Amino acid sequence: TFIAMGLIALGLFFVFAGDPGGLWMAAIGWFLMQAAAQEARAVVVRSALEDVTAADLMSPDLVSIPFESSIAEAVDDFFLRYDHSAFPVVSEDRSGLLTLRAVRQIPRDYWDVRQVWSAMTDIADLATVAPNAPMTEVLAQLREDAESRVLVVEDGRIVGIITPRDVARWVRRVGELGLRETR
Repeated sequence: TFIAMGLIALGLFFVFAGDPGGLWMAAIGWFLMQAAAQEARAVVVRSALEDVTAADLMSPDLVSIPFESSIAEAVDDFFLRYDHSAFPVVSEDRSGLLTLRAVRQIPRDYWDVRQVWSAMTDIADLATVAPNAPMTEVLAQLREDAESRVLVVEDGRIVGIITPRDVARWVRRVGELGLRETR
């Protein structure tokens, strides 16, 4: 950061001394300062998530949509009632996730007759981790998943979910409480 600030200052000095080439030096300094700030944030996140598992960070006690519910019931009883964009759909032998995106793709004329299981994404096609998975694994799954959520699965059952908002909340709370020092 100090080198970056020095390059910016030196570049500005050259500009004010009449050398427009100093703008390049200031721009390089600005770029380096941004890179240093981003790396500092990454260090804070890594420190906050060290020795943390999926079970520590997941949102447990998920609200599930009954397997035989209609899309209209899912919208009225779940999507409009809770601040979630996806819900587990569970039966004795099958489970998955119904997302707001999937519901939006179904014409409203079919909401009363179409059941949620027909629009859900099967658990086998979703990003999943075990409760004891380290957060490094969860973060890798979050980066790869287009929906930006990872299901926590134990013995074939969905026991929790992790979203980028959960990770941000954990990191912020750890920082607010001063629980981890950056290394």
